Amino acid sequence: MRESILTSAVLILAMDGMPVLVTNVAAAVGHVLTERARPISWYDRLILHPTYKMPAPSVIQHIQAHPYRPLLSVGPRNVFARDRFRCAYCDKKVPNRDLTLDHIIPRCQAQRGLVAPPWINGWVPVHSWQNLTTACFACNNAKGGRTPEEAGLEFTRIPHTPGVAESALILAIRARRSLPETWLPHLFPLFSMPTLT
Repeated sequence: MRESILTSAVLILAMDGMPVLVTNVAAAVGHVLTERARPISWYDRLILHPTYKMPAPSVIQHIQAHPYRPLLSVGPRNVFARDRFRCAYCDKKVPNRDLTLDHIIPRCQAQRGLVAPPWINGWVPVHSWQNLTTACFACNNAKGGRTPEEAGLEFTRIPHTPGVAESALILAIRARRSLPETWLPHLFPLFSMPTLT
């Protein structure tokens, strides 16, 4: 039996075409029928209802401004997926069982639970997207309770809070699913990761 199309994922674009949210087909159809959004791309299946028949949308675009909220919470699995399962120090791809979550500015150096990483203008919680990265066991052990500079380790990536496009990719990676092909033109330019130069 095929899975109901109503639970399939739909990418929502803001008025300017930027991805802002992921929802399901049932909610997306509600947005389209109430004229809050217009369909951009469709799945190859129909929604059959007693009062209407329409192709199931896979991407919709809001007609009015839509508030953004982060899709992902901070946690090891999401940080590992954001960093594409690569150590931030030696840049090696590491099996999941050998990955560790590293506080770049160590917890022991936090002041009232806050740190001020040099790549951010201000203070952030010690356990935040901007202060967490993926590290292999060897690099994290060598770093210990020191900053990368204090440990003599080269830092290869700037940690960042994933936007909606990258969050959608992370969710797909974690679910071991592929993204709908109709999403790719809207997401592909946004997948680059910030690096230090």
